[in-house]
Amino acid sequence: MKKKVTAIAGAIYDRLAGHLNVENTKIGLRKVNIVSERELERLCREYYVEVIGRLMIIFAITVILSVVFIVKSVVKDENVVVKKNGYGGTTKTYTVAVEIADHIYHMDFDVGPLSYDEGQLMEVFDRGFQYIDEIYLGENTGADRVTESLDLVTEIPELGLEVSWVSDDYNVVSASGVINAVDDSGNSTGGTLVNLTAKLEYNGYSAVRQYPIRIGTDITVSDNPELDEVKKTVEDIVNSSDEEVVTLPRSVNGHEISNKNKGNNALVIAGLGVMLSILMIRRQKDELKEKAKKRNDELMLTYPVLIDKLLLYLEAGLTVKGALTKFVTEDSNNKISKYLISELKYMLNEVNSGLPEAEGYSRLGARINLGSYMKLASLLSQNIRKGTKDILLMLRREEEAAMLQKREFARKKGEEAGTKLLLPMILMLSVVMVIVVLPAFLSF
Repeated sequence: MKKKVTAIAGAIYDRLAGHLNVENTKIGLRKVNIVSERELERLCREYYVEVIGRLMIIFAITVILSVVFIVKSVVKDENVVVKKNGYGGTTKTYTVAVEIADHIYHMDFDVGPLSYDEGQLMEVFDRGFQYIDEIYLGENTGADRVTESLDLVTEIPELGLEVSWVSDDYNVVSASGVINAVDDSGNSTGGTLVNLTAKLEYNGYSAVRQYPIRIGTDITVSDNPELDEVKKTVEDIVNSSDEEVVTLPRSVNGHEISNKNKGNNALVIAGLGVMLSILMIRRQKDELKEKAKKRNDELMLTYPVLIDKLLLYLEAGLTVKGALTKFVTEDSNNKISKYLISELKYMLNEVNSGLPEAEGYSRLGARINLGSYMKLASLLSQNIRKGTKDILLMLRREEEAAMLQKREFARKKGEEAGTKLLLPMILMLSVVMVIVVLPAFLSF
């Protein structure tokens, strides 16, 4: 499979090569690969074949998923499924597509929560009062000696019931269950008998029970009556059912009903495919730029080392070529810089193969394409062509400049690192502030 994709991607590249930004890509590849022109062409082709291959895979997946969703929405007979909230829950609003006279309308309809019938209500009310019996005393041990506030709930969510309380003496016990130690006259309320009345309510139905204790729309006018009729029928079907999940019929009053987002999934998938393709291409370019940046940073850090070694060997009596050859030989394991050693090896191979030494240095500076190295290449090339006598003096000056440049480079890198650490530091500071402040806040 991979071979087929690669072959097709290669054929596409061969046809589109003249319309692609190949030269800029070669420049980026040349920065991280020290190769000949022929090898560079091969690397460039591999780069584009990989990108095209990934785009083909994304395109194929996008098309397949889009077709699946289109076929599913067209072929599969899907009924609209409506789920009600539990007893005492809120009303939901659903949106469906209704086809009337070859035109699709989007219709909103309300779905009420599950509701009890009259036969069930007495049992539900009994369960509600049982629940109140268990909790209304709060921390008090019994109704004959109440000293602490009562737990008078206002609703029982599990049953969907609302609860209201009435006290026959609000000076002693409030409707919220607060106990007053003295009445309005300043007399102690101890020993006072108070009757609390709990009223359970559900959709207009109610039930009451006493608990004695002793102290110690929005209306809119529609211009589509057919749609209104469909909406009324749908709401009647849903709200008349005792089931939590209700499946609507495919047709209501002769009009087809379907999900609102029917057929839109394919467009979403296609959009995601396009976005993924753009992100993939951008990522490939960013990866190449990041490699080039890493290479440039490494070369700048090793530039003072090269100048220092070159001065040492030249003062020992070696030629420029001999000094560079010894530098490469001593660093055979690329301990200093794999990029610098690779560039120097490539240059020496060219010179040993017959390329003029001065031209070899010029090509070295052009390939590296960094100001410091281009200046060094110009000095070495000029020394070969004109036989400059003060080459050592100029290299010493270049060494001083390189050290200053290295310190400036290190300072910039430190600033970049500080900027990157700013966000983690802020997050850590926030955590510390929460740890310090929260106990003090909770103590109030």
